[in-house]
Amino acid sequence: MKRFTVLAVIALILLPLHLFAGEPAPAQNYTIPLTMGLTLRLAVAPFIPADHQITQCQIFQGSDTAICLIDGKPVFGAEGGMPRNQLVKATIEIGSRIIDLDVSCLYNVNFEKADSTWFDVDRSYDQWTIKGKFSDAPGAYQAEWTIVKGIPWRTSLARVPGTGGGC
Repeated sequence: MKRFTVLAVIALILLPLHLFAGEPAPAQNYTIPLTMGLTLRLAVAPFIPADHQITQCQIFQGSDTAICLIDGKPVFGAEGGMPRNQLVKATIEIGSRIIDLDVSCLYNVNFEKADSTWFDVDRSYDQWTIKGKFSDAPGAYQAEWTIVKGIPWRTSLARVPGTGGGC
């Protein structure tokens, strides 16, 4: 019996501590069919504050401090609070090409059920423009990407008027 107790204690000591810490929830993946035959794929992951450098600022005279930068970049969607999640990957499929889109600064993405009506697609010859609305009402924002000959860049990231949006 003593030998079993000693072995059990040794096993517990040698077990990796991360087994007790709980793993972060995996990213939630969304596939959204868009107009003109495009497919948008998004991955939204829980925001883990310990994995980021968080900076607080006072934005207005007499106001409390709020989170204004994460990893040295502006924060959209969190309204000065700690984000719940972040968009970690977005790709657009145009024909057989899969193109990565810039997802920096995009937090509190609220998709109970992804809906293609939150996105607009426009095409002019070799240029595609994709606009998407993100987050909940108080912190809503819109991102816009342009793709020319398979080369993407984010052309706009702004608050939806009247909702707050960025910090």
